[in-house]
Order: sequence, then structure tokens, then C-alpha cells
Amino acid sequence: MLKQLVIVGLVVSFAGSAAAAPPGPGPETRQNHREMREDRHEARENRGELRDDKRDLARLKSLHASYRNAIKHPRRNDRLIGRLEKNFLNELRTEARETRREIGKAGAEVDRSKREVRDSRREVHRDGYRADDRRDLRDDKRDLRDDKRDLRDEVRSQRRLDDLRAEFRRLEGVMHRRALARKAELMAQAVDLARAEVQGDKEEIREDRREKREDRRERREDRRGY
Repeated sequence: MLKQLVIVGLVVSFAGSAAAAPPGPGPETRQNHREMREDRHEARENRGELRDDKRDLARLKSLHASYRNAIKHPRRNDRLIGRLEKNFLNELRTEARETRREIGKAGAEVDRSKREVRDSRREVHRDGYRADDRRDLRDDKRDLRDDKRDLRDEVRSQRRLDDLRAEFRRLEGVMHRRALARKAELMAQAVDLARAEVQGDKEEIREDRREKREDRRERREDRRGY
């Protein structure tokens, strides 16, 4: 009899403690936490890319200035000009690799934003069109539009870079005045592309800050939901 009472007491105690245990985070909270981790990772990458692109811009500007000085010098050094042209083509090859990597990253961000829009739509339908869910869906749709725009910009930049590099290679080593002037123009276009890349990085960082504010708001909503 005593053994039975002990067993019953243990069962009741276990059931009471299980009932008192707080519920774990729901699927919406887990999704928000995952998106926050992804946003933080993306923000770190964007800051690193801004530093790298600023260095690339500085190198291209310096190379362009050296080339202009070399082709205008009264005692023109064709060997120096040839070295500068090879250095420029090396820079373009590096830029092309980086742009291809950026296209891959932009495509992955579009896929991620599409997934977040699908998740937000499910939340809206599941929770009865709550105001905060509708706001999250609007934010995710805006992020998807931004990511698609970034992907288009990267593809357009890659095409311009490929065209620029192809033309410069055709003129490499040609030392008459018109060819030299055209190659200086192509270098200036490359500087413009690099400058646009830096501006794009700055815009990405501004978007990261906006997403960070949205993440903070979602954390507050998650805490109120428990």
C-alpha cells in the first residue's frame, strides 16, 4: 500500500511540474530568430565588402591617374604604359571574379526573401490577419523587391565590365594617340563602376540598419506573445 502511494505521488508530482513548465518558442519565434541570425551575418558581410570595394576604387583611381600622366608625358615611355595596361587588365579580372560572386550572393538573397514572404503569408492566414503580421508581410515584400533590384544591378554591372574588358584587350599594346585616349576613357568607366559599387554597398548597410530595427520590433512582439 505504501509503495502504491509513493508511485501515485511521483506521478502527480511529475505531471504538475510538466504542466508548470513554460512552453518553448513557437514556429513564428523560431523563424524570427533564424532571420535575425541571417540578417546579422549579411550585415557583417556587407561591411567587409564596403571596405574591400573602397580599396578597389582607390587602386583604380590611382591606376587611371598614372595612365593619364604616362600617355600625356612629353617623353612617353611605352614600356611603362604597357605595364599599366597589364595592371589594369589584372584589376578587371579581379573585379569580374568578385562581381560573379556578388551575383551568386544576390541570387541567394532573392531566394531567402522569397522564403520569408511565403512564411509571412502563412502567418497572416493562420493568425487571422493581425496588424503586426500584415506589417511583417509588407516588409518582406519590400525586401524581396530590393533584393531583385540588387540582382539586376549586379548582372548589369557584370555585362558592362565584360564589354569594357573585351574592348580594352583588343586595344592593349596599341600606342597611337586615338587608342591611348580610348583606353584612358575605358579606365575612367571602370572607376565609375567601382564608385557605383561603393555607393551600392552603402545603400546595403542602410538597409541592414533598417532590418535591425525591424528585428528589434519582432523580438519585442515575441516577448509579448509568450
